[in-house]
Amino acid sequence: MKQRWVYKGFQVTVLVTQTPSDRFDAQIAIVAIEGARMRWQRFLDLSDLESESEAEAGRLAMAAAKEWIDDHAQHERSDSSSFARHSSAAPSGHESLVG
Repeated sequence: MKQRWVYKGFQVTVLVTQTPSDRFDAQIAIVAIEGARMRWQRFLDLSDLESESEAEAGRLAMAAAKEWIDDHAQHERSDSSSFARHSSAAPSGHESLVG
């Protein structure tokens, strides 16, 4: 299951897949776009989610994305502005969360 939406101005994409053990993994991409330009992106991995359905796993992933944005967005925007003054590329990162 793949979902896309915008939350507080950030483009969020969630991909949920079922594992061979009948659990779920979710990959989340959070992208900050300013005008027509990507400013930065972050990736979150949720592994081995305890969920009874793909839809429930999707809701857990959406909640994790919103929580990450609420906790980190202002700091990331500040770092991105500073970085952009010194480089032509926006920073990117990868974080892993285990459910």
